[in-house]
This record gives sequence, structure tokens and C-alpha cells, in this order.
Amino acid sequence: MRQGLEIIQKIMRTGIRPAVIRLHDWLECEKPYGAFMEENECLLLFWSEGKEEMVKAEEAIIDKIAKTNGGISAGSKPVEIWYRHRNDAADEYEQYGAQGILVDTIEVSAQWSNIADIYEETIDRIYYSVPEVMFFSGHSSHSYLNGTNIYFQLGAFPQPDIEDAKRVYDSVWSIVMEVALKHNGSIGHHHGVGKQRIQWIEREHESSYILIKKLKKMIDSKGIMNPGTLVPIKE
Repeated sequence: MRQGLEIIQKIMRTGIRPAVIRLHDWLECEKPYGAFMEENECLLLFWSEGKEEMVKAEEAIIDKIAKTNGGISAGSKPVEIWYRHRNDAADEYEQYGAQGILVDTIEVSAQWSNIADIYEETIDRIYYSVPEVMFFSGHSSHSYLNGTNIYFQLGAFPQPDIEDAKRVYDSVWSIVMEVALKHNGSIGHHHGVGKQRIQWIEREHESSYILIKKLKKMIDSKGIMNPGTLVPIKE
């Protein structure tokens, strides 16, 4: 994953903007892409759109950077598989939940200098600290000039009890949030903040948190706009 993130960073700094850039760790690759890669390898997916000349130029830049930095071409088939099945996870989550499996997604973001550390430490701590976790993987799907995100996927098997499920769930979330903040990342990316992340928002924003509270109060003086998802209700 560290190698793949470095490749994405180099590509983003050329100025090109492929429509899709995704890096999946080995665990996410086993089921859908195992036929196209060796064991324990990660997979980078790219999709370019636009005029043919622009697409060919992007393709050449991506191909050169990836191969120069240790990448091996897997052909176009993995991209076709991703495009066809990219939204299947929503249905699969429903099936897993019915079987008593706790599933969720948690995304964070960070500068390029920190994101690989966040991925590696989070994965290690989750498996070491939360034995109920059966599946915990990560992929990067939104990249920019200054950084990218990691989108973690969770599968855990708590006892069939709401309190035990909450304990496992909160344990995983706490580790992800704590590691992100430790490495100067953001506790949220495209999913926003919300009630589950709210206890860490002040630590992330530090002195600017007071501005967030004042703006929220100014815009929503009666506290009726989705209360408790940006500022705790007690504040």
C-alpha cells in the first residue's frame, strides 16, 4: 500500500486528473481480482475519460510512473470488473447484517506524508486489539495534489447482544480516529462528521473549533438543523 500511495502521489503531481484512481489492499483484492495478481499484492485501478488524445496522454504518463516505481500491468479486466460491481457492497452489507456480522465503512484523510502510516498502524492495531474483527481492509479512492483518503471496511462478529456489538463497534472506531489524529490526519473525508465522530472533532480542529460552534449557532440559532452531528447538543 505504501508503494501504491507513492505512485498515486507522483501521478497527481504531474497535473493530470484521471476520472478514477483507486488503490485496494491485498485483502480487498483476493475475491474480485485474485486471478489477475499474485498473493499479497495490492491493486491500482485507473480510468481516464475525455478526448482520445487526452486519454492516451494520461495513459502514457500513468503507465510510465507506475512501472518506473515497481508497478506491474494487470490489463484492463480488473477495471471492467470494478465498474460492473462497484456498488455491490451495499447489498452485501445487508446480507452480512442478517447473519449477525457487524459491518461498516470508516474513511479518513491525510497529507501524503502521513497517509501510509495511518493505514499501516490502523490495520495492525485493529487486528491486535479487537479479536472479534474478522475482516478489516482499506483502499484509497479520492486523491488530490496534497493528499488522499483511506476508506476502511469492517467485518466483525460480536456476541448476539446489542451491548457487545456496541463495544466492538466503538473500539474499532476509536482506534481509527485516534490513529488518524496521531498522524495529523482528518477524522472524516467525504462522509462528513456526524454523531459517531463528533467526540473527536474538537481535537482535530483545536482552536478553530470555537469558530465552528459560533457559526453553527449563528446559522441555526434554534438548534433544529440535524442537532448533535457537528456540535454536541450539550454545547
